[in-house]
Amino acid sequence: YEVAMEKAVNIMEYLKKGKVAGGIENVFEKIVVENYEELQEYRSEALKKGALLSLLSGSGSCMFSVFKGPHKLHVKYIEEL
Repeated sequence: YEVAMEKAVNIMEYLKKGKVAGGIENVFEKIVVENYEELQEYRSEALKKGALLSLLSGSGSCMFSVFKGPHKLHVKYIEEL
């Protein structure tokens, strides 16, 4: 969990500096997300609410979304999939 959160925070810091996050990807994402409806729903809701991107972190320990605007850290746990 800590490593995944650290990566997500680093990406947010990168975006705050005006850097483009288009190259961020995860090779496990397609396999994991298509097998877990909860992750599909999280991504869909985040994108509907204006997320610039919504990605799986690492090997799937968490999913995060990045929004433009006032910065708030919101963590949503899906404890058992």
